[in-house]
Amino acid sequence: MALPNAYAPLSASMIMVEAGQSADAVAFLSGPTSTPAAGSMVKLYDSATKTPVNQNAPHAYSEFYSKTFVSGGGSLTAFMGKSGTSTSICGDSTLTFLWHDGSGNVPQNGDIIYDNSSGGSSNIVASVYVGWDNTNVPSTTVNRIGQTNSSGVLGFSVNC
Repeated sequence: MALPNAYAPLSASMIMVEAGQSADAVAFLSGPTSTPAAGSMVKLYDSATKTPVNQNAPHAYSEFYSKTFVSGGGSLTAFMGKSGTSTSICGDSTLTFLWHDGSGNVPQNGDIIYDNSSGGSSNIVASVYVGWDNTNVPSTTVNRIGQTNSSGVLGFSVNC
């Protein structure tokens, strides 16, 4: 379902829901600089169809009118997460968008994790720890972590 046409009411929650996120997911419009930050709505919609959201500043909510979100050919799911080289990412609150190829809202064992909505072998999150918020309430803190193998496959996950 596409976002509404110009001049119709449009909200951040509508933009996030169209992208497959929770209506109360937290994300910046663009970020602190003129370059869209990882995890921002503008960066998330870099792959929107028919035309992506313009990645050049200035940014406005009006850029999202009539957009339809399709990521990675429609096969990847975005989630707020963190990758790192150790389990110290537990409790971290600097989450960005990551993507997985599973069917759930958050990754499950066996899913491949990506750092880009287009997927592909050059965008796998390989041989690192990956963390995410695993609660059903709005939160931006890592409370579950897992480890990916050299192919980006999540091998296990545990609560922090």
